Amino acid sequence: MSKLKSPFPMNLGTFVVLSALFAALCLETGAWARSRCREDVSGEVKVTHLNDLERVRSIKGPELRQQRKSLRQWEQRRQDGKPVILVSVPSINLPKAEIAGIKGIEFYEHRGLWNILRARDPNVHVIFISSQRVPDFVVDHLLEGLPPAEAKSMRKRIHLRSLNDTGSDYLSDKVRNSPETLHMIRTTARQILGEDINSANTVLNGFISESSLGRLASELGISVTNIHPSLGYLNSKAGNREAAAEAHIPFAVGFNSVRSTDAAVKTVDILFMENQGVGSAWVKTNYGTSGEGIIKVPFEDLAITPSTPKKTRHRRIREFLEEAEQNGKTWKEVSARLATDGGVNELGVPHKRAPSVQLNIGGDGKIDLLSTHMQILQGTTYKGARQPAYDDPVLVKLLTDYALSYANTLARHGVVGRVALDFFEVSNALGKSDFVFGEANIREGGTTHPRETVAILNDAYYDHQRGGLVSRATGKKLYYVMTDNFVRSEFVAKELELLWWYFTKQPGYQDLVFDPAKNSGVKFHMLSAIPQHGKMGLVAFGRNPAEAQHLLEKAERLMEDAARILGQRYP
Repeated sequence: MSKLKSPFPMNLGTFVVLSALFAALCLETGAWARSRCREDVSGEVKVTHLNDLERVRSIKGPELRQQRKSLRQWEQRRQDGKPVILVSVPSINLPKAEIAGIKGIEFYEHRGLWNILRARDPNVHVIFISSQRVPDFVVDHLLEGLPPAEAKSMRKRIHLRSLNDTGSDYLSDKVRNSPETLHMIRTTARQILGEDINSANTVLNGFISESSLGRLASELGISVTNIHPSLGYLNSKAGNREAAAEAHIPFAVGFNSVRSTDAAVKTVDILFMENQGVGSAWVKTNYGTSGEGIIKVPFEDLAITPSTPKKTRHRRIREFLEEAEQNGKTWKEVSARLATDGGVNELGVPHKRAPSVQLNIGGDGKIDLLSTHMQILQGTTYKGARQPAYDDPVLVKLLTDYALSYANTLARHGVVGRVALDFFEVSNALGKSDFVFGEANIREGGTTHPRETVAILNDAYYDHQRGGLVSRATGKKLYYVMTDNFVRSEFVAKELELLWWYFTKQPGYQDLVFDPAKNSGVKFHMLSAIPQHGKMGLVAFGRNPAEAQHLLEKAERLMEDAARILGQRYP
């Protein structure tokens, strides 16, 4: 059983052990530090380590270099005023067992519709492909509030294609297996560019990059804007932890390579014994998302003490796991994913809040800080977020410094594209706030579409001094609140376009329309999920948190009123 070294050199000072509540987290020079990380506790399976990526890079080196070169060429061509194409294929290529419980997951592709706003740049054409049709009024809504002439011009650079395929295959596979769609991409590109599609004039953007998206890119002869599929280990929970250690940022004590119930039992017991039976353990599958693939083990529920015989402790831990259920997933389901994908077991981090940081790594290795968010969680499930995470510049700098250290580590390993990092806000020994790294999503996610929608519409950028998004046109700092989970049973079975018509006729609707001069408005997404699931998402933005929250609540209230009126007239 090997240990990873502490991310902080011991000669910087002596570690101060905090209360029993934080026994596995140590403080040194004012920062939370992960004290140890073990691997191969079960002895069952050879572990894949971060160091293995050196071998991957030696094999995939030409592809990785070509990807970065293509992204640089595409960006330079755009800056030179030449036409470029972004093919958006928002395929939700996460393990199907992990996302099966997410309501309306088949419509999450439509969260990626924000990509059509990239056509605000007169040099950018967007080909957006989805499994199910995007209604015309949804596009109209997304462009509403922009100058009419600009919106009309953008429409000419937006090319939508629906496969009309509700099957369970990943969208990227559907596109690969559709000669008509591949032909459409190539012919559309030729008409726009005056030349054949190639890796310098066209890029492929997806929700997450893995082998299927990579094969589609190869089929088209272009590169993906996301992390290269060969570096996918970095997107695992175990890979997250190893990258955090390499970045020298604090994270929770725990074990990698948990692949069985036996390994889970042993690691829970060790965490229990080394922490005086205080706190909890969290068993996580490597590729779980949105709170899926997680089992929390509160130590107080195990009916054991440190003096309980080891065999008895193991038996009771096993009994707890086998009866456990979280977010609709049983231990049987979670352990099956552990056997397939592996996982980790971490000590729970008692925390006050859960902020996140969004960044982008360019083809030139440049790291752009995009935003910070305060996550809105229901248990372990992500429900929405507020931007920025803090107005306190000290907290913002501490949080973003950790994030930049992590992103620099990813960049050294050859990663490009979107990165979202989740943290826990904790209190140190002096009672001041600090942060512990939680996990990384090296892909698009729940904070991507609201950030990009608000930033592109308002021509906003991240201002390091002010700690948030600032509009170039007005110089005002922007605030927003968003959710992917506005769900009402009364929305189910409503005719979508009729519901939207009633919504836009509600008194007060104009207050929700995007106003560039005021940097305020509301934009909906995932509207196509309404008839089947009664679910949609929205982002409300303004010049202060109260305005954003007011607009969100008003939009939800007007939509509820529209559904009620529609139900009365068409019972």
